[in-house]
Amino acid sequence: MNFTTPTKKNTNFHQNAVNFVTRVLNHLPNAILQGTLIGWDIALTEDHRYLVIEANFTGFHPEYLAGFQTTGYVDDPRYGAIICAWLNIYFEKQFGVYVDSIEESLFKTYPFYRAFIFYHSLLKRTNVDLIEFCSKAPLTTIITYLGDQYNILILNLINHFLHVDFAFEYYVIVRDECFSNVNGLFLNNRAIHLFKESDFFNQGQFLLIRQLGYDKRQQMCCSHALRKFNNKSCLIIS
Repeated sequence: MNFTTPTKKNTNFHQNAVNFVTRVLNHLPNAILQGTLIGWDIALTEDHRYLVIEANFTGFHPEYLAGFQTTGYVDDPRYGAIICAWLNIYFEKQFGVYVDSIEESLFKTYPFYRAFIFYHSLLKRTNVDLIEFCSKAPLTTIITYLGDQYNILILNLINHFLHVDFAFEYYVIVRDECFSNVNGLFLNNRAIHLFKESDFFNQGQFLLIRQLGYDKRQQMCCSHALRKFNNKSCLIIS
């Protein structure tokens, strides 16, 4: 059962909502309720009436035990893998329970798992404790290395951060030859600040940087960007 945050004037919100749902359940046929878990979204109107927003039926998992609690929220095709990776990090920190490995055959059948591993590894390498500021105000700045315009996983992560107001501004580093194309992806978004790799190095350094592989270029660009901006509230995603 999902509840909005009760106000000080409405200290009986929880129990009243439970009583309301109980009355609804008593009017439903047993055939609908038997063996089924239902998540109820309940609204409280200004005139103190309770209404059903929706009922989320679950419990009949096709490959697991009947009654197993499932949710479609983390199966979002665009952001689900990001949410699951973040959730896994939280479970590991709070309860010592986490996904240790994934069967290799699943990678071929379900791209979701490969994306999950990518985001999990990426988020665990951040320079701050992600869990600590989940409930705090947005960060000032996020620095990330996109590389080129075809890194759809990084693009999805940036868009997810924008969607949830994770930070006030984003410094996105791209290869020089990709700058124009990537710039077109973020037109009219004042939170995004694009930088070329060459913005962080002198000419001699840049000639050497261009010869490095993706991972090393990513590491060098992000570390130089952090020194340039000298902002302690920066979060590096690399």
